[in-house]
Amino acid sequence: MRCGSVQNWGTHDTADDSIATNRRRIGRRLTSWGARMIWWNSWSEFVAMGGYGLYVWGSFGVTAAVIAVEIWAIGARRRALSQEHALQREVDFGEPT
Repeated sequence: MRCGSVQNWGTHDTADDSIATNRRRIGRRLTSWGARMIWWNSWSEFVAMGGYGLYVWGSFGVTAAVIAVEIWAIGARRRALSQEHALQREVDFGEPT
């Protein structure tokens, strides 16, 4: 016995649903170990992510931006330390670099 409709495929499945029945449902597939996978019929459905696209892609964008800023900041710190080290060598040893 199944509760819910094809669109509402949340946790309403009952124990007597077979894997074959689950595989026939629209939008959901099971892997060989029984995990749920979602298949999209078009790129626009993939980008929309079932209505959560703005959250999903926004999260990826913010994460990529933070990683890029971190990489830039590491380079800036390295350049500053290199300049500071060069100035310190010049003061200590009188060696211009």
